[in-house]
Amino acid sequence: QSPKIIAYDCGMKFNIIRYFVNDHKVQLTVVPFDYDLEKNEDNIEWDGLFLSNGPGDPTLMGKTIKSVQYAMGLEPAKPIFGICLGNQ
Repeated sequence: QSPKIIAYDCGMKFNIIRYFVNDHKVQLTVVPFDYDLEKNEDNIEWDGLFLSNGPGDPTLMGKTIKSVQYAMGLEPAKPIFGICLGNQ
């Protein structure tokens, strides 16, 4: 069964979506950068969390940070990964 990944769109390029879906066969659900994962009002089932790169001011990402903090506290832990987050 394909993993179910939530992708936070912080300015994500379409090629990233194609890569996940076509090359890795994941079930990808793209949500806006301010999606509240703790509330998860869309009842999205997920196995992992992906943080996209994107333009903009990181000080505007408070809701994203809150959702990542929530995900980091889950037991059992779920994978969290990203691309071009400025910590290379």
